[in-house]
Amino acid sequence: MIITQDDLDILKQSNHIIYIKVELCDSSLKTLDSLSGVIISDSLSVSNESLQRRTYNCDIVINDSTFTVGPDKKIWCNKRLKVYYGIKSNKLKEIRWYKIGTFVYVNMKYTYSQTERKLSLSCADFMALYDGTLNGKMPGYGSVNTGDNNA
Repeated sequence: MIITQDDLDILKQSNHIIYIKVELCDSSLKTLDSLSGVIISDSLSVSNESLQRRTYNCDIVINDSTFTVGPDKKIWCNKRLKVYYGIKSNKLKEIRWYKIGTFVYVNMKYTYSQTERKLSLSCADFMALYDGTLNGKMPGYGSVNTGDNNA
């Protein structure tokens, strides 16, 4: 990303209005839908002491049945999430979006009742595909993930 003068001006604003946008993508990272406007809470964690450097958790209110969990639904283990935070520019009167990361699902929990339809997602960066978290492995990484001897 190239930082422009508009980005610097946004940082110099006296107050910031922060937005969030989550794009739902397929395994080739093609955007299928967006989850903006339905997120109750979210958290982003960045750690250099973990194999998965970035983790993302969010709670979403489900108003549309296509956002429930299932192989024929939009929320399923083969999907990816692109997370963006946005800051509204007072000068330009628009939201500038900054990509936080692209994540894979690690855990999904769907709670349904007459008063609540909540989806809780725990996500990690793409390292979860290779470090054994999602049954993937990297040859030569540690003693547990040994490579294929038939190579």
